Amino acid sequence: MAKKSSKHKPDPDIEASDETPPPNEVKKKRKAESEQQVDASTGEPLKKKKKRKRDAMEEAEKDTGDATAEAPPKKKKHKNKTGLADPREDTALSNQASKGLEYAFLQFHRPYKWKFNKARQNWIIRNVWSAENVPEMYLPLVTKYLTNVQGGSRTKLIETCQSILDRPQKSEAEKAEDTEKKSSLKVPVPEPSPVEVATIGDQRARAQTLLDALASPTVVQ
Repeated sequence: MAKKSSKHKPDPDIEASDETPPPNEVKKKRKAESEQQVDASTGEPLKKKKKRKRDAMEEAEKDTGDATAEAPPKKKKHKNKTGLADPREDTALSNQASKGLEYAFLQFHRPYKWKFNKARQNWIIRNVWSAENVPEMYLPLVTKYLTNVQGGSRTKLIETCQSILDRPQKSEAEKAEDTEKKSSLKVPVPEPSPVEVATIGDQRARAQTLLDALASPTVVQ
């Protein structure tokens, strides 16, 4: 009976010399070789040069993104379809007048954004008689707003209008008599300025306009 041949045992020295190095050793070797490579023109390591280029690209992208984010969105302008004067771009108005008139304008221009503000309404009621704070072009706006006022404020407005209209007006004879009395006095009494006279007439005209509007049925918005 033939003997079984024994298995061939590899020579330890030969096997060790032909063995493939571990993957991590290969990576380390390649990394070391890449770090040693330099740019022929500058003498700078290629790895650092690539990293610097990548950082510069990332910084440029970041700046572009920031510029885009900082750009303010364009506001859509809504056309004024109310038929009333728009006080929003009137630079001649004072700060308080702008706030009061813009508040009234918003009620008709964008009703869904309008919110009642007691302080703004009180300002309008106090200044409706002032041609300086409420110029003539905004009188239809203010009048329309005040026609919606209710309660005690509405009652007080009507009383104020009536009291202005009930002020006695002097006849021409009475005015002449007053002038004669003033001229006989030792201390001259200054005549009312044209502005004061115009203010009195303007208040009467506004009182009549507002009283007529308040007498009409309330406009429900």
